[in-house]
Amino acid sequence: MNVEPLEKEPRSYPEANANGLRKKTGSTLKFKYAKAPSGVDSNLLILLHGLGGRAEPFFELGCMLQQTLPQTAILSAQGAKQVPLLDEDAWMWWTSFDMLGELLPNPNPTLAIQDIHALLEYLTASVDDGGCGWNASHVHIFGGDQTRL
Repeated sequence: MNVEPLEKEPRSYPEANANGLRKKTGSTLKFKYAKAPSGVDSNLLILLHGLGGRAEPFFELGCMLQQTLPQTAILSAQGAKQVPLLDEDAWMWWTSFDMLGELLPNPNPTLAIQDIHALLEYLTASVDDGGCGWNASHVHIFGGDQTRL
């Protein structure tokens, strides 16, 4: 039997930030990131709000989850499009309404998919290649109605 040691994983990863994402992929996706409170980043939980939501409440949820998942870093991303005709701060991942505020029967999620793909590419690319070096098997995504994967 041939036994080889496992490749040692880092205890912590570079802090993900919008500038790094933009440099690596050209994406302008906005997000907030927090390292694991224990100082050991074993997993990354990505939180994606649903239609009419915002990144901030999901970031707060992630911070609460870190109390029971202390080796988990969190990232909460903001949909790129503001919901029209609302006074409140409500966002969506792709255009879902026409100019009269009616739901579109066949919205096109292509740009949102490209943003999320760019984010995952940045997070899992090697540090030497401008990424954060996360192993994809340690990245978990929690999404709302527009972002369930």
